[in-house]
Amino acid sequence: MTVLTREQYEQDVGGELDVGTMKRAARMALNPKEYRAWILKTCPPDELAVSVSGKFKNIRLNVEYWDEESGRESIFLSNLPVGADVLMSAPIRELLEIEDFSSWLLERLKRKGIPLDRIISFYLIKGAGERIELVV
Repeated sequence: MTVLTREQYEQDVGGELDVGTMKRAARMALNPKEYRAWILKTCPPDELAVSVSGKFKNIRLNVEYWDEESGRESIFLSNLPVGADVLMSAPIRELLEIEDFSSWLLERLKRKGIPLDRIISFYLIKGAGERIELVV
């Protein structure tokens, strides 16, 4: 396996390296905490997407879960109770240790009738649809 610098890759391909490719490479090379730090440094949230309180505007939590009757399903939850910096820097297990977030999530899952043991994954959906996986 050969690891290329960004410049080498762009020269070989003859074009600019896209953000999605950089994210996939970083996710494979870094541990979850390092990956979140890299995301914050490399892809900071758009200033217009963050309110004065530090919470994302137009952001949803996509919860994928297994339904016995229909298979893989997902729901979208809005109005997350934690700030942008926390969402972007913490794996989901650390978010679940934050009382405001965990009680908010558990209440919404209960309302929807989704047991915790059926959850497959969590994603943040920013703005027009950028999908960011919350690493377990």
